[in-house]
Amino acid sequence: MAKENKIQTSQEVDGYIASFPKPVQAALAQLRQWIRKLAPEAQEQMSYKIACYKHQGMLVGFGATENHCSFYACSATILGSFKEGLKGFKYSGGTIHFSPEKPIPFSLVKKLVQQRIKQNEDLAAGKKSKK
Repeated sequence: MAKENKIQTSQEVDGYIASFPKPVQAALAQLRQWIRKLAPEAQEQMSYKIACYKHQGMLVGFGATENHCSFYACSATILGSFKEGLKGFKYSGGTIHFSPEKPIPFSLVKKLVQQRIKQNEDLAAGKKSKK
């Protein structure tokens, strides 16, 4: 049964990506591929009209509007620690804005996803130890 839900969710994300112009589709598809590679255990789903990945809580997400694409690191604290890697990108809170012409580099996505996994696992371990 869980496989059916995962397939349905993947189809929803497929449809979401397909709803954008080709250059945006390519940028979002690349980001999706990287996230799936970096966080293979994460559950993919649509939430708040963006593609989201959950691993012991909200991990990361991505989306697009007419004006830009977004990568949601879901943590202003972690994003703030990568200011050097964010030069040239607009960002606020836990969100980085980018364009298909100037995508986020894999090295930055990798660091952010790894930090978010660690953050979520640490939070989950802390909750378990309190029980």
